[in-house]
Order: sequence, then C-alpha cells, then structure tokens
Amino acid sequence: MKRITTEGKGLDDLALIEEALAPPAPGQLRLSMMAMTINPADLLMLEGRYGVRPRRAFTPGAEGVARVADLGPDVEGVSVGDLVIPMAGQAWCDEMNVDARAVIALPPGTDLDQTAMLKANPATALVMLSELRALEPGARVIQNAANSAVGRNVIAIGRELGLEIVNVVRREGAADELRETTGAGEVIVGPPGPEVAPCALALDAVGGAATAALAARLEDGGTVATYGLLSGE
Repeated sequence: MKRITTEGKGLDDLALIEEALAPPAPGQLRLSMMAMTINPADLLMLEGRYGVRPRRAFTPGAEGVARVADLGPDVEGVSVGDLVIPMAGQAWCDEMNVDARAVIALPPGTDLDQTAMLKANPATALVMLSELRALEPGARVIQNAANSAVGRNVIAIGRELGLEIVNVVRREGAADELRETTGAGEVIVGPPGPEVAPCALALDAVGGAATAALAARLEDGGTVATYGLLSGE
C-alpha cells in the first residue's frame, strides 16, 4: 500500500511511503480509496495548527470514499465491490484495513466526488444550525466564506429549516456564482455593515477581524460559532 505520512510540521514534511498491508483481520474490511478530499482542516493539521495535534507521524485525510476490496473473517452485511465512507480518517492512502463497523454503506452509482465530501461538511453545517441554539423558522443566520463547501451546505440545510441565511463573500464574482448555483437570497460582498438586520447566529470560518465583523451584526444574546481559521488569525 501507499500512503502519505507527516509529523505536522508543514507541507514540506509530507512523505509518500510504501509498505505491506496485512490481510484484513476478523471483523475488518480492506478498502481501496476512490476519492479523497483536501479540506482546510487537513491543511491546519499538516501545519500543526489544528486544535488537536498528533504526537507522532500520521496519515492525514479526514474524509473520502472507498470500495470494499476484501473481507476479513466474520464480516457480515458488506460485500466486495460495495462503496462505503470510512469514518476513521487517515484517508490519504490507496488502501487501508478498517473495522467493518466504522464505515457507512452507500448505494450503487453514487457520485464519488460528491460522496467524498459527505462526511465532514454537511454534518458540520447541520450541527451548527440545529444544536448550537434553538432557531425557529424565520430566524436569521449570518455566515462568512459562504461559497465554501460548509457554506453551501448551510444555505441548503437552512432553506429546509426555514431559516434566513445571510451570506458573506469576498468577491462580486463569487456572489454571482453563489446566487446562481445555490439560489442564495441575501449575499453580501465584503464585511457586512449596519444595513444587515440583526441575526441570531453567526457562523465564522475565517477568524480574526472577520469574526468581529459577524459579531457586530448579532442581535442581543446572539451566538458566534467559529469553526474555521481561513485567515490564520
């Protein structure tokens, strides 16, 4: 098998290693990785700036999609050739053995590129909109990096929940594209100003001054949730 390894000291620390992979043990699957993502969280991990820092060399890659290549003894409910999402991470490899209980089975014909992004970003958006605070239909939520993967999921899930999503991007071209591809209603280019009606929740993927800009648009008792550090601040 081939896999990427790093000690979290920056992009120059990445190495490709090749090593033998043992047959899957009882209760395990052998997976062949089909598509993997590169998320901002992966890059922060590589740079040693993530909230959790591994103590030794590790294989990065939070999410991806794989095909079952082999079954260990005592595995049921999964067949060779099935598409699955591995939940344990370490996805930047061509093969891996995982616990059969640590995958999510997918229907045949699933779009690999879209499915590779299913584990982290939609779940992040859903948790932020449903578990941080009670939001009734019609509540206003403001987010930056609205054209990111999480941001697009916030728009889609927010629509299903009946929320009003205020979307902040940096460029007019990004605003036009976001309106066209997601149907986003309120899209703002640049820092949101006092013309934005107060919001109950702010979702911040950028950090630094961008966090303060969102917080200034909150109603009394509003909540700021910072889930990213795109600015490095």
